[in-house]
Amino acid sequence: CWDLVTLHPLRSPHRYHTLISENLKPGSSILQVFASDADEGDNGAVVYEINRRQSDPDQYFTIDSRTGVIKLNKGLDYEMRKVHELVVQAWDKAMHPEVTTAFVTIHVRDYNDNQPTMTIIFLSEDGSPQISEGAQPGQYVARISVSDPDYGEYSNVNVSLEGGDGKFALTTKDNIIYLICVDQLLDREERDSYDLRVTATDSGTPPLRAESAFVLRVMDVNDNPPLFDQQEYKQSIPEVVYPGSFVLQVTARDKDQGPNGEVRYSILHSQDTHSNWFTIDPATGIITTAASLDYEKDPQPQLTVLAMDRGTPVLSSTAVVHVALQDINDNEPVFRSNFYNVSLMENTPTGTCFLQVRGHTVSRGGWCGPQQSPIPGPCPCKEASLSTFLFGSRVVRGNAVGFWKCNCGRRDWKSSVPVGSSRGKKGKGPGESLAQSEGGGGAWVSGAGPGKEEHCL
Repeated sequence: CWDLVTLHPLRSPHRYHTLISENLKPGSSILQVFASDADEGDNGAVVYEINRRQSDPDQYFTIDSRTGVIKLNKGLDYEMRKVHELVVQAWDKAMHPEVTTAFVTIHVRDYNDNQPTMTIIFLSEDGSPQISEGAQPGQYVARISVSDPDYGEYSNVNVSLEGGDGKFALTTKDNIIYLICVDQLLDREERDSYDLRVTATDSGTPPLRAESAFVLRVMDVNDNPPLFDQQEYKQSIPEVVYPGSFVLQVTARDKDQGPNGEVRYSILHSQDTHSNWFTIDPATGIITTAASLDYEKDPQPQLTVLAMDRGTPVLSSTAVVHVALQDINDNEPVFRSNFYNVSLMENTPTGTCFLQVRGHTVSRGGWCGPQQSPIPGPCPCKEASLSTFLFGSRVVRGNAVGFWKCNCGRRDWKSSVPVGSSRGKKGKGPGESLAQSEGGGGAWVSGAGPGKEEHCL
Protein backbone atom coordinates (compact mmCIF):
# COMPACT_ATOMS: atom_id res chain seq x y z
CA CYS A 1 0.00 0.00 0.00
CA TRP A 2 1.16 3.49 -0.67
CA ASP A 3 0.84 6.46 1.62
CA LEU A 4 1.48 9.92 0.12
CA VAL A 5 2.57 12.15 2.90
CA THR A 6 3.50 15.82 2.68
CA LEU A 7 6.09 16.89 5.19
CA HIS A 8 6.68 20.52 5.80
CA PRO A 9 10.11 21.26 7.14
CA LEU A 10 10.20 22.82 10.52
CA ARG A 11 6.66 21.76 11.18
CA SER A 12 5.46 19.26 13.85
CA PRO A 13 6.29 15.60 12.94
CA HIS A 14 3.65 13.24 11.60
CA ARG A 15 2.97 9.59 12.63
CA TYR A 16 1.95 6.98 10.07
CA HIS A 17 0.85 3.35 10.29
CA THR A 18 0.83 0.42 7.91
CA LEU A 19 0.29 -3.37 8.08
CA ILE A 20 2.32 -5.91 6.15
CA SER A 21 2.48 -9.69 6.15
CA GLU A 22 5.49 -11.40 7.62
CA ASN A 23 5.88 -13.40 4.43
CA LEU A 24 6.37 -10.25 2.32
CA LYS A 25 9.37 -10.71 0.06
CA PRO A 26 12.44 -8.49 0.46
CA GLY A 27 12.47 -5.63 -2.06
CA SER A 28 8.75 -5.07 -1.86
CA SER A 29 7.57 -1.47 -1.44
CA ILE A 30 5.78 -0.75 1.79
CA LEU A 31 4.85 2.95 1.68
CA GLN A 32 5.99 6.35 0.43
CA VAL A 33 6.44 9.47 2.45
CA PHE A 34 6.41 12.90 0.82
CA ALA A 35 7.59 16.26 2.01
CA SER A 36 7.32 19.56 0.14
CA ASP A 37 9.33 22.73 0.37
CA ALA A 38 8.05 26.04 -1.03
CA ASP A 39 11.53 27.20 -1.81
CA GLU A 40 12.91 27.05 -5.29
CA GLY A 41 15.97 25.28 -6.63
CA ASP A 42 18.14 23.33 -4.26
CA ASN A 43 16.49 25.04 -1.37
CA GLY A 44 13.27 23.28 -2.27
CA ALA A 45 14.74 19.85 -3.12
CA VAL A 46 13.89 17.36 -0.32
CA VAL A 47 16.09 14.42 0.75
CA TYR A 48 14.74 11.44 2.82
CA GLU A 49 16.60 9.27 5.30
CA ILE A 50 15.90 6.74 8.07
CA ASN A 51 17.51 7.77 11.29
CA ARG A 52 19.42 4.59 12.12
CA ARG A 53 20.55 5.86 15.49
CA GLN A 54 16.97 6.11 16.64
CA SER A 55 15.30 3.30 14.68
CA ASP A 56 15.78 0.16 12.61
CA PRO A 57 19.41 -0.53 13.50
CA ASP A 58 19.08 -4.00 11.91
CA GLN A 59 18.14 -2.37 8.60
CA TYR A 60 14.97 -4.31 7.89
CA PHE A 61 13.86 -1.35 5.78
CA THR A 62 15.33 1.11 3.30
CA ILE A 63 14.05 4.40 1.91
CA ASP A 64 14.64 5.99 -1.45
CA SER A 65 16.32 9.30 -0.67
CA ARG A 66 14.65 11.05 -3.63
CA THR A 67 11.17 9.54 -3.71
CA GLY A 68 10.63 8.63 -0.06
CA VAL A 69 9.55 5.07 -0.94
CA ILE A 70 10.18 2.67 1.97
CA LYS A 71 10.96 -0.92 0.99
CA LEU A 72 11.50 -4.17 2.84
CA ASN A 73 15.19 -4.93 3.00
CA LYS A 74 15.07 -8.48 4.51
CA GLY A 75 12.57 -11.01 5.71
CA LEU A 76 10.44 -10.41 8.74
CA ASP A 77 9.51 -12.77 11.53
CA TYR A 78 6.30 -12.09 13.35
CA GLU A 79 7.32 -14.37 16.17
CA MET A 80 10.48 -12.34 16.76
CA ARG A 81 9.06 -8.85 16.29
CA LYS A 82 5.51 -7.83 15.67
CA VAL A 83 5.93 -4.02 15.30
CA HIS A 84 8.68 -1.91 13.75
CA GLU A 85 9.07 1.85 14.42
CA LEU A 86 10.91 4.03 11.90
CA VAL A 87 12.10 7.59 12.36
CA VAL A 88 12.19 9.22 8.93
CA GLN A 89 13.89 12.59 8.41
CA ALA A 90 13.47 14.97 5.51
CA TRP A 91 15.62 18.02 4.73
CA ASP A 92 16.26 20.38 1.90
CA LYS A 93 19.55 21.09 0.16
CA ALA A 94 19.92 24.68 1.28
CA MET A 95 23.12 26.00 2.76
CA HIS A 96 21.44 25.73 6.10
CA PRO A 97 18.97 22.85 5.59
CA GLU A 98 15.67 22.72 7.33
CA VAL A 99 14.87 19.31 8.86
CA THR A 100 11.57 17.73 9.77
CA THR A 101 10.77 14.27 11.20
CA ALA A 102 8.01 11.72 10.66
CA PHE A 103 7.35 8.48 12.62
CA VAL A 104 6.32 5.39 10.70
CA THR A 105 4.79 2.41 12.55
CA ILE A 106 4.84 -0.86 10.64
CA HIS A 107 2.71 -3.69 12.00
CA VAL A 108 3.59 -7.23 10.99
CA ARG A 109 0.74 -9.63 10.33
CA ASP A 110 1.31 -13.25 11.31
CA TYR A 111 1.57 -15.85 8.63
CA ASN A 112 1.44 -19.63 9.24
CA ASP A 113 5.11 -20.16 8.65
CA ASN A 114 5.98 -22.16 11.75
CA GLN A 115 5.23 -25.79 12.27
CA PRO A 116 4.21 -26.95 15.73
CA THR A 117 6.85 -28.15 18.15
CA MET A 118 6.62 -31.24 20.34
CA THR A 119 8.52 -32.32 23.40
CA ILE A 120 8.12 -35.98 24.41
CA ILE A 121 9.18 -37.13 27.85
CA PHE A 122 9.06 -40.89 28.44
CA LEU A 123 8.02 -41.83 31.95
CA SER A 124 10.26 -44.91 32.37
CA GLU A 125 12.96 -44.95 35.03
CA ASP A 126 15.76 -44.26 32.57
CA GLY A 127 13.73 -41.98 30.31
CA SER A 128 13.80 -44.37 27.35
CA PRO A 129 10.73 -45.44 25.34
CA GLN A 130 9.72 -48.56 27.25
CA ILE A 131 6.83 -49.93 29.29
CA SER A 132 6.47 -52.97 31.53
CA GLU A 133 4.31 -55.79 30.20
CA GLY A 134 2.66 -55.75 33.61
CA ALA A 135 1.38 -52.18 33.12
CA GLN A 136 -2.34 -51.86 33.69
CA PRO A 137 -4.73 -49.94 31.41
CA GLY A 138 -4.53 -46.24 32.23
CA GLN A 139 -0.85 -46.29 33.16
CA TYR A 140 1.08 -43.45 31.49
CA VAL A 141 3.80 -44.14 28.95
CA ALA A 142 4.87 -40.63 27.87
CA ARG A 143 4.08 -36.94 28.33
CA ILE A 144 3.84 -34.73 25.23
CA SER A 145 3.85 -30.93 25.29
CA VAL A 146 3.01 -29.05 22.07
CA SER A 147 3.23 -25.43 21.00
CA ASP A 148 3.12 -23.32 17.85
CA PRO A 149 4.98 -20.01 17.62
CA ASP A 150 2.37 -18.65 15.24
CA TYR A 151 -0.40 -16.36 16.42
CA GLY A 152 -4.12 -16.81 16.84
CA GLU A 153 -5.79 -19.67 15.11
CA TYR A 154 -2.47 -20.78 13.71
CA SER A 155 -1.36 -21.72 17.19
CA ASN A 156 -4.18 -24.22 17.69
CA VAL A 157 -2.57 -27.66 17.52
CA ASN A 158 -4.16 -31.07 17.30
CA VAL A 159 -2.16 -34.18 18.28
CA SER A 160 -2.81 -37.70 17.00
CA LEU A 161 -1.30 -41.13 17.73
CA GLU A 162 -0.72 -43.84 15.13
CA GLY A 163 0.36 -47.46 15.58
CA GLY A 164 0.22 -49.74 18.59
CA ASP A 165 -2.62 -51.98 17.38
CA GLY A 166 -5.01 -50.41 19.85
CA LYS A 167 -2.81 -51.14 22.85
CA PHE A 168 -2.20 -47.42 23.54
CA ALA A 169 -4.30 -44.28 23.62
CA LEU A 170 -3.83 -40.49 23.72
CA THR A 171 -5.50 -38.22 26.24
CA THR A 172 -5.42 -34.47 27.02
CA LYS A 173 -7.20 -31.93 29.18
CA ASP A 174 -6.01 -28.62 27.72
CA ASN A 175 -4.75 -29.37 24.19
CA ILE A 176 -1.30 -28.38 25.37
CA ILE A 177 -0.22 -31.38 27.43
CA TYR A 178 -0.99 -34.81 25.98
CA LEU A 179 -0.42 -38.19 27.61
CA ILE A 180 0.14 -41.57 25.98
CA CYS A 181 -1.32 -44.30 28.18
CA VAL A 182 -1.83 -48.06 28.09
CA ASP A 183 -5.27 -48.93 26.76
CA GLN A 184 -5.11 -52.77 26.74
CA LEU A 185 -3.13 -55.42 28.60
CA LEU A 186 0.29 -56.20 27.16
CA ASP A 187 2.12 -59.49 26.74
CA ARG A 188 5.82 -59.32 25.89
CA GLU A 189 5.86 -62.99 24.92
CA GLU A 190 3.25 -62.18 22.28
CA ARG A 191 4.86 -58.93 21.08
CA ASP A 192 7.90 -57.17 22.51
CA SER A 193 7.79 -53.79 20.72
CA TYR A 194 5.43 -51.34 19.03
CA ASP A 195 6.10 -48.68 16.37
CA LEU A 196 4.33 -45.46 17.40
CA ARG A 197 4.06 -42.13 15.61
CA VAL A 198 2.86 -38.87 17.17
CA THR A 199 1.73 -36.06 14.83
CA ALA A 200 1.01 -32.45 15.80
CA THR A 201 -0.95 -30.39 13.23
CA ASP A 202 -1.80 -26.67 13.44
CA SER A 203 -4.92 -24.97 12.06
CA GLY A 204 -3.27 -22.95 9.31
CA THR A 205 -3.94 -23.10 5.58
CA PRO A 206 -2.17 -25.11 4.48
CA PRO A 207 -1.68 -26.79 7.84
CA LEU A 208 1.81 -27.37 9.13
CA ARG A 209 2.74 -30.41 11.15
CA ALA A 210 5.44 -31.97 13.24
CA GLU A 211 6.00 -35.70 13.65
CA SER A 212 7.92 -37.92 16.02
CA ALA A 213 8.27 -41.69 15.53
CA PHE A 214 9.74 -44.09 18.06
CA VAL A 215 9.81 -47.77 18.97
CA LEU A 216 8.22 -48.54 22.33
CA ARG A 217 9.80 -51.62 23.91
CA VAL A 218 7.76 -53.87 26.18
CA MET A 219 9.85 -54.91 29.17
CA ASP A 220 9.61 -58.40 30.60
CA VAL A 221 8.13 -59.31 33.97
CA ASN A 222 8.37 -62.78 35.46
CA ASP A 223 4.91 -64.01 34.55
CA ASN A 224 5.76 -67.39 33.00
CA PRO A 225 7.03 -70.44 34.93
CA PRO A 226 9.50 -72.81 33.30
CA LEU A 227 7.69 -75.72 31.65
CA PHE A 228 9.12 -79.20 31.09
CA ASP A 229 8.97 -80.81 27.67
CA GLN A 230 7.32 -83.79 29.40
CA GLN A 231 5.51 -84.13 32.69
CA GLU A 232 6.86 -87.66 33.11
CA TYR A 233 10.15 -89.15 31.98
CA LYS A 234 10.98 -92.86 31.88
CA GLN A 235 14.38 -94.53 31.66
CA SER A 236 15.73 -98.06 32.16
CA ILE A 237 19.30 -98.74 33.34
CA PRO A 238 21.19 -101.74 34.81
CA GLU A 239 21.48 -101.78 38.57
CA VAL A 240 25.26 -102.25 38.37
CA VAL A 241 26.16 -98.92 36.71
CA TYR A 242 28.92 -96.94 38.37
CA PRO A 243 28.23 -93.70 40.26
CA GLY A 244 28.39 -90.79 37.84
CA SER A 245 26.77 -92.73 35.00
CA PHE A 246 24.39 -90.88 32.68
CA VAL A 247 20.69 -91.58 33.21
CA LEU A 248 18.82 -89.00 31.10
CA GLN A 249 18.42 -85.27 30.51
CA VAL A 250 15.34 -83.23 31.34
CA THR A 251 14.57 -79.90 29.68
CA ALA A 252 12.37 -77.03 30.83
CA ARG A 253 11.82 -73.80 28.89
CA ASP A 254 10.79 -70.37 30.14
CA LYS A 255 9.25 -67.82 27.76
CA ASP A 256 10.46 -64.89 29.86
CA GLN A 257 13.58 -62.87 29.12
CA GLY A 258 16.89 -62.41 30.92
CA PRO A 259 17.08 -63.76 34.48
CA ASN A 260 13.32 -64.32 34.36
CA GLY A 261 13.92 -66.95 31.68
CA GLU A 262 17.03 -68.63 33.14
CA VAL A 263 16.18 -72.13 34.36
CA ARG A 264 17.92 -74.02 37.17
CA TYR A 265 17.28 -77.67 38.03
CA SER A 266 17.26 -79.58 41.32
CA ILE A 267 15.92 -82.85 42.73
CA LEU A 268 13.33 -82.88 45.51
CA HIS A 269 14.83 -85.66 47.59
CA SER A 270 12.72 -88.19 49.46
CA GLN A 271 13.95 -91.23 51.39
CA ASP A 272 10.94 -93.25 50.30
CA THR A 273 11.86 -92.99 46.63
CA HIS A 274 15.67 -93.41 46.91
CA SER A 275 16.10 -90.16 45.01
CA ASN A 276 19.45 -89.76 46.80
CA TRP A 277 20.81 -92.35 44.39
CA PHE A 278 20.81 -89.64 41.73
CA THR A 279 22.02 -86.09 41.16
CA ILE A 280 21.25 -83.45 38.52
CA ASP A 281 23.32 -80.74 36.88
CA PRO A 282 21.56 -77.47 37.82
CA ALA A 283 22.36 -75.82 34.49
CA THR A 284 21.91 -78.61 31.92
CA GLY A 285 19.33 -80.88 33.57
CA ILE A 286 21.52 -83.97 33.05
CA ILE A 287 20.71 -86.64 35.65
CA THR A 288 23.50 -89.02 36.70
CA THR A 289 23.85 -91.69 39.37
CA ALA A 290 25.25 -90.47 42.68
CA ALA A 291 25.57 -93.83 44.45
CA SER A 292 25.40 -97.57 43.85
CA LEU A 293 21.96 -98.79 42.86
CA ASP A 294 20.22 -101.82 44.32
CA TYR A 295 17.39 -103.49 42.45
CA GLU A 296 16.50 -105.57 45.50
CA LYS A 297 15.95 -102.43 47.62
CA ASP A 298 13.97 -100.49 45.03
CA PRO A 299 13.49 -101.75 41.48
CA GLN A 300 11.83 -98.52 40.33
CA PRO A 301 13.23 -95.43 42.08
CA GLN A 302 11.34 -92.23 41.33
CA LEU A 303 12.62 -88.65 41.15
CA THR A 304 10.79 -85.35 41.34
CA VAL A 305 12.76 -82.73 39.40
CA LEU A 306 12.20 -79.03 40.16
CA ALA A 307 12.81 -76.32 37.54
CA MET A 308 13.04 -72.73 38.85
CA ASP A 309 13.66 -69.44 37.08
CA ARG A 310 15.72 -66.60 38.55
CA GLY A 311 13.05 -63.94 38.43
CA THR A 312 11.27 -62.11 41.22
CA PRO A 313 9.13 -63.72 42.41
CA VAL A 314 10.64 -67.10 41.59
CA LEU A 315 8.38 -69.33 39.48
CA SER A 316 8.79 -73.10 39.19
CA SER A 317 7.34 -76.37 37.95
CA THR A 318 8.06 -80.07 38.49
CA ALA A 319 8.34 -83.26 36.47
CA VAL A 320 8.54 -86.89 37.57
CA VAL A 321 11.31 -89.23 36.42
CA HIS A 322 10.68 -92.97 36.63
CA VAL A 323 13.83 -95.10 36.57
CA ALA A 324 13.43 -98.85 36.00
CA LEU A 325 16.43 -100.85 37.24
CA GLN A 326 17.39 -103.97 35.33
CA ASP A 327 18.10 -106.81 37.77
CA ILE A 328 21.51 -108.44 37.61
CA ASN A 329 22.29 -111.88 39.20
CA ASP A 330 24.43 -110.33 41.88
CA ASN A 331 23.17 -112.37 44.91
CA GLU A 332 24.08 -116.03 45.59
CA PRO A 333 21.27 -118.28 46.84
CA VAL A 334 20.87 -119.06 50.54
CA PHE A 335 19.16 -121.89 52.43
CA ARG A 336 16.22 -121.21 54.67
CA SER A 337 17.95 -123.00 57.55
CA ASN A 338 21.56 -123.25 58.51
CA PHE A 339 21.21 -126.82 59.89
CA TYR A 340 19.10 -129.86 59.04
CA ASN A 341 18.81 -133.02 61.24
CA VAL A 342 17.32 -136.25 59.84
CA SER A 343 16.66 -139.67 61.43
CA LEU A 344 16.02 -142.72 59.26
CA MET A 345 16.11 -146.49 59.52
CA GLU A 346 19.30 -148.27 58.57
CA ASN A 347 17.41 -150.58 56.24
CA THR A 348 15.91 -147.69 54.25
CA PRO A 349 15.86 -148.68 50.57
CA THR A 350 18.34 -147.09 48.25
CA GLY A 351 17.00 -144.03 46.45
CA THR A 352 14.55 -143.16 49.19
CA CYS A 353 13.99 -139.42 49.51
CA PHE A 354 14.57 -138.62 53.14
CA LEU A 355 14.97 -134.78 53.14
CA GLN A 356 13.67 -131.76 51.24
CA VAL A 357 15.46 -128.47 51.65
CA ARG A 358 14.53 -125.00 50.45
CA GLY A 359 16.74 -122.18 49.28
CA HIS A 360 16.15 -118.73 47.80
CA THR A 361 17.93 -115.73 46.36
CA VAL A 362 17.26 -112.05 46.99
CA SER A 363 17.55 -111.33 43.25
CA ARG A 364 14.30 -110.79 41.41
CA GLY A 365 13.02 -110.92 37.88
CA GLY A 366 14.45 -113.89 36.02
CA TRP A 367 16.33 -114.89 39.17
CA CYS A 368 13.40 -114.92 41.56
CA GLY A 369 11.67 -117.67 43.55
CA PRO A 370 12.62 -120.86 45.43
CA GLN A 371 15.54 -122.36 43.59
CA GLN A 372 16.07 -126.08 44.52
CA SER A 373 15.46 -129.11 42.39
CA PRO A 374 16.11 -132.83 42.66
CA ILE A 375 19.11 -134.20 40.85
CA PRO A 376 17.79 -137.10 38.75
CA GLY A 377 19.47 -140.46 38.17
CA PRO A 378 20.59 -143.43 40.31
CA CYS A 379 22.49 -142.96 43.50
CA PRO A 380 26.12 -142.54 42.53
CA CYS A 381 27.48 -143.95 45.83
CA LYS A 382 30.23 -146.56 45.56
CA GLU A 383 31.13 -149.27 48.07
CA ALA A 384 33.14 -147.84 50.87
CA SER A 385 34.88 -149.28 53.86
CA LEU A 386 33.69 -146.47 56.06
CA SER A 387 30.16 -145.63 56.94
CA THR A 388 30.80 -141.96 56.21
CA PHE A 389 28.93 -139.96 53.58
CA LEU A 390 28.95 -136.44 52.18
CA PHE A 391 25.61 -134.89 51.48
CA GLY A 392 25.46 -131.90 49.23
CA SER A 393 22.56 -129.78 48.05
CA ARG A 394 22.87 -127.98 44.78
CA VAL A 395 20.65 -124.97 44.08
CA VAL A 396 19.10 -124.95 40.65
CA ARG A 397 17.39 -121.76 39.46
CA GLY A 398 13.82 -121.62 38.29
CA ASN A 399 12.39 -124.60 40.16
CA ALA A 400 10.31 -124.26 43.28
CA VAL A 401 10.90 -127.81 44.55
CA GLY A 402 14.25 -129.15 45.70
CA PHE A 403 15.50 -132.44 47.21
CA TRP A 404 18.64 -133.74 48.79
CA LYS A 405 20.46 -136.52 47.05
CA CYS A 406 23.47 -138.49 48.19
CA ASN A 407 26.54 -137.40 46.34
CA CYS A 408 29.41 -139.26 47.93
CA GLY A 409 32.80 -137.70 48.01
CA ARG A 410 31.89 -134.48 46.19
CA ARG A 411 32.11 -131.05 47.78
CA ASP A 412 31.73 -128.61 44.90
CA TRP A 413 28.17 -127.32 45.27
CA LYS A 414 27.44 -123.67 45.27
CA SER A 415 25.77 -123.72 48.65
CA SER A 416 25.61 -126.30 51.40
CA VAL A 417 24.49 -126.78 54.98
CA PRO A 418 25.44 -129.26 57.73
CA VAL A 419 23.26 -132.37 57.79
CA GLY A 420 22.99 -134.74 60.74
CA SER A 421 21.84 -138.33 60.11
CA SER A 422 21.02 -141.17 62.52
CA ARG A 423 20.69 -144.77 61.36
CA GLY A 424 19.13 -147.65 63.20
CA LYS A 425 16.76 -150.56 62.95
CA LYS A 426 13.81 -151.09 65.22
CA GLY A 427 14.79 -148.05 67.18
CA LYS A 428 18.30 -149.22 67.69
CA GLY A 429 21.26 -147.78 65.92
CA PRO A 430 24.77 -146.69 66.42
CA GLY A 431 25.63 -143.30 67.72
CA GLU A 432 26.49 -140.70 65.11
CA SER A 433 28.69 -137.71 65.00
CA LEU A 434 28.50 -134.57 62.80
CA ALA A 435 31.60 -132.93 61.44
CA GLN A 436 31.48 -129.62 59.48
CA SER A 437 33.14 -129.85 56.11
CA GLU A 438 36.14 -127.70 55.30
CA GLY A 439 35.39 -124.49 53.49
CA GLY A 440 31.65 -124.82 54.13
CA GLY A 441 31.32 -126.97 51.03
CA GLY A 442 29.12 -129.63 52.65
CA ALA A 443 28.57 -131.78 55.74
CA TRP A 444 30.13 -135.06 56.78
CA VAL A 445 27.85 -137.51 58.56
CA SER A 446 29.57 -140.53 60.15
CA GLY A 447 28.02 -143.59 61.79
CA ALA A 448 29.96 -146.04 64.02
CA GLY A 449 28.21 -149.38 63.56
CA PRO A 450 29.69 -152.83 64.15
CA GLY A 451 29.12 -154.01 60.62
CA LYS A 452 30.74 -152.96 57.42
CA GLU A 453 27.63 -152.74 55.36
CA GLU A 454 27.73 -150.12 52.69
CA HIS A 455 24.75 -147.84 52.75
CA CYS A 456 23.82 -145.16 50.30
CA LEU A 457 21.14 -142.84 51.53
